[in-house]
Amino acid sequence: MEQPPQWLEVLAAPVVASEDSSLQALDSGERAAIVLAESISADLLLIDDRAGAILAQQRGLAVSGTLGVLDLASQAGLLRLQDTFVRLQKPTSDILPRSWRCYWRKRDAARKETVSNFFA
Repeated sequence: MEQPPQWLEVLAAPVVASEDSSLQALDSGERAAIVLAESISADLLLIDDRAGAILAQQRGLAVSGTLGVLDLASQAGLLRLQDTFVRLQKPTSDILPRSWRCYWRKRDAARKETVSNFFA
């Protein structure tokens, strides 16, 4: 992100205690998100990883995935959900950071390769 919006506060995640074995099965990003959410008593944790979301709920955190957050934003009148879904499906969408556009292109290329290999 070139210049984050003024309302965005960027925080460093606390170091995860190595003795917390319940977190070890998760990727480092999910571990950091859960530990940070606990340390700041977050109202809601945005996490799409299923295992991470289940563990966060078991630890007493309120969780939502991306679609849930978009739905909340829609209910608050911050966006039109249908329009947002259309924009998110476009790999050149300005709503997605460059890394997401790269992800979509790689995913689409991998799908085409899988289909080609299947019929080869």
